[in-house]
Amino acid sequence: MNRIWTIILLIVISSPALAQISLDELLEGKVGKIEGIENETDTAQISKTQKESEVINNAVFSELSIIRQQYRLERDGDYYGKNNEPYYGETYSLSIKVTGGMYLLEDVVEPWKRDADYQRVNASKNYKPVWFWSYQRALSDSIYKAVELELGTRYTTPVNKEKSLYWHEDAKSDFGLSVDNTLGYKSGVMLWAYSDTGVRDSAMVVKLRQTSFKLDVKADSTLVAMSPNEPEKIIGGLYVVPKYERGGRVLYMLAGIAVRTNDSKWALQTLATEPTKNGDAAAPSDKSDKKKKGKQSESTDSINPTPIK
Repeated sequence: MNRIWTIILLIVISSPALAQISLDELLEGKVGKIEGIENETDTAQISKTQKESEVINNAVFSELSIIRQQYRLERDGDYYGKNNEPYYGETYSLSIKVTGGMYLLEDVVEPWKRDADYQRVNASKNYKPVWFWSYQRALSDSIYKAVELELGTRYTTPVNKEKSLYWHEDAKSDFGLSVDNTLGYKSGVMLWAYSDTGVRDSAMVVKLRQTSFKLDVKADSTLVAMSPNEPEKIIGGLYVVPKYERGGRVLYMLAGIAVRTNDSKWALQTLATEPTKNGDAAAPSDKSDKKKKGKQSESTDSINPTPIK
């Protein structure tokens, strides 16, 4: 019996982790909190969160792409670029593939809208902006491929009255994310697509950042103000909500898309309403003009239009 008491006392004295545990507690089996267990729990929770983030990323990543949209200027039948390029400006924005088509931001349909150089050079309204080349690349890829977008046709229509988001119908129906266009309370995840720098160019690397987001979608307020970090690096965003199905299957549905407001801030356009059909799109340019190549005139001012011969 004395030997047992001696062993118990040695354990209490020699173990820092049990230093604050009384002898009575030890005998009764009350071991309390042991140093390090709390950190292990935190680490497990972080690991679980990371895995959940990876699951969501994997579920939507393949349906996301970047649209690189170029435009040039036209005046009296002549076309103008900038800095000896065959185009005057270009935009980079996130597109989202869904069943039957994809969603495009205004940057694709009106790439000149937020171009400060265009606003200055065309203050006198002497030029008309027209679309030039359209390119697309998967979010996980680095190669842009030319694509034929149906801009200015009935296949590209504004989703909201602000015309900050557009629906582009596929010529042939294809798979993509499912859309949640219902009203009511939603608990999901907001995914923001960030460029690695504030400069948007063909070499930028884009990554997704996630934040949990709860929302009560109402018919009279489908545009929700957002305040993301580093907004100047964002090229787009989407809001997805989980739908739990039989067999433990989880389907992430697209419930909203990030758009820019008139003051260039980000907002979430929920998809609770059907796309409108009465919006005015910009007049399409002649796609045969894309084949016009040649030597451009030198420009002494980087924003001045450069004639294309």
